[in-house]
Amino acid sequence: TKPIERIIDLDPSYYFSLTNLETAVIWAAEVMVRMKSVLMPALSLLDLYEKAFVSGNYDQATSLLDKIEAHTGLSIITMESRISLLHRSKGLEAQKEYTKLITEAASRTIPSFIAFYTSQRNEDNISLERYGDRLIPHIEKQRVSKEVKTFLQNRLMGSATSLRTDDQLVASLSVALSLSVLDAYEALIETLQIVAQRREIPAIDVAFHHAMIVITLPDWRLDKLKLMALVKTTTLCVQNLAGADAMLRGEYDFAALNAVEELAHDCPDVDSLSLLSNCLL
Repeated sequence: TKPIERIIDLDPSYYFSLTNLETAVIWAAEVMVRMKSVLMPALSLLDLYEKAFVSGNYDQATSLLDKIEAHTGLSIITMESRISLLHRSKGLEAQKEYTKLITEAASRTIPSFIAFYTSQRNEDNISLERYGDRLIPHIEKQRVSKEVKTFLQNRLMGSATSLRTDDQLVASLSVALSLSVLDAYEALIETLQIVAQRREIPAIDVAFHHAMIVITLPDWRLDKLKLMALVKTTTLCVQNLAGADAMLRGEYDFAALNAVEELAHDCPDVDSLSLLSNCLL
């Protein structure tokens, strides 16, 4: 697919209609495989952007966002990031000006709705409770499908309140897949994380494992999910805390001896190595 160059094109005229969670995960995973060449550099740039943003290097963060959009096109993810970046670096008025440009270029669309309420959420004088009380009724009044309403609530209020059921997960993922490749990827990762947090991997076991095997991208969240899905944790050693307890009591000889014994096992652990080094200091 071609990168989205106009903000109004982030509001497609149709959305994917996926029937169940297992189908949605498998289908989305296959899309990510086909878009790997686009996602690889984008995820690397996003990682650099987050580090620049957190460290307060706002000029670099702005440059990185520009590079991401030049490579992948516009997305809800980068739009939200730019609003937050402007608020942090240049203040409320700068982010409002950017939000105004979006609402004028694409009024009554998904991006304009999200931009408007993302900007409001950043205001210092608004509480989360007041924000939710204002937002949710407004979403319900929109003349859009229930899938789009679920997606809007998730983007603006978070998954804890909007993605509680499989149907809601499928709805939000379906809409994201109809937007940009970055939005689709982030929605898939979010879906897999929620399934894993619910400890419901067996319910969509085939789909979950399929996604873990076919998606090979530089993302620590993906690595963590793969560990949960593919590694048999029953083979890991149980940590022996006797040495650490002895260290706290000041029994350094016993602590060192315990650390040496643990390091002699087939699966030595870093904690024992650290304990031994502390005892030798």
